[in-house]
Amino acid sequence: MQVGASFWVDKSVRKLLMFFGILFTNHEWNVIVMLYDISRSIIVEVLKMSYNGGPMTEAMYYVLLALMRPNHGYQLMQSITEVSNGRLKMGPGTLYGVLSRMQKDDLIVLSKDDGRRKTYEITSEGERALRMEYERLKSLIIDSAILEEERHE
Repeated sequence: MQVGASFWVDKSVRKLLMFFGILFTNHEWNVIVMLYDISRSIIVEVLKMSYNGGPMTEAMYYVLLALMRPNHGYQLMQSITEVSNGRLKMGPGTLYGVLSRMQKDDLIVLSKDDGRRKTYEITSEGERALRMEYERLKSLIIDSAILEEERHE
C-alpha cells in the first residue's frame, strides 16, 4: 500500500516529521512524504521537490563540488569520496537520485551520453549555488568561534 501527499512544511507537519525522526531547518521546503507499509514496518521517505536556494544537503554539495570537473557515474562516486577526504561514500541510488533532481533544477547538465556513460557537468547556476553554500558554511564556522575559546569558570 502506498500513500502520497504533497504539502508545505508548517509547525504541525514538522512535529509529525520529527516524530518519525526527520528534522528540517528550512520551513519553506515543499516535500512529498510517501509511506510504504512493508512487512508491518513503515518507512518514511522525504523528497525535497526543487532547490530553492536554501541550505543544500551534503549529497548535493559534494556532487556539485565533484562536478567542478565533468564526470560520469562511477568516476563521480570516486571523486565524491576523494573531495570529501574519504568521509562520504555515495552509492549509485543516492547519486542518480541527486543527479536527476539537480538536472531538473538546472544546477547540472548532461554534457555527453555515448550510450554507456553519461557525463555531467555543473552549470553556471550550479556553480553560483555551490559558492553561495560554501560562503554559508564558512559563516557557520566563523560564527562558531566561541567553541575554540577556552572555558573559564
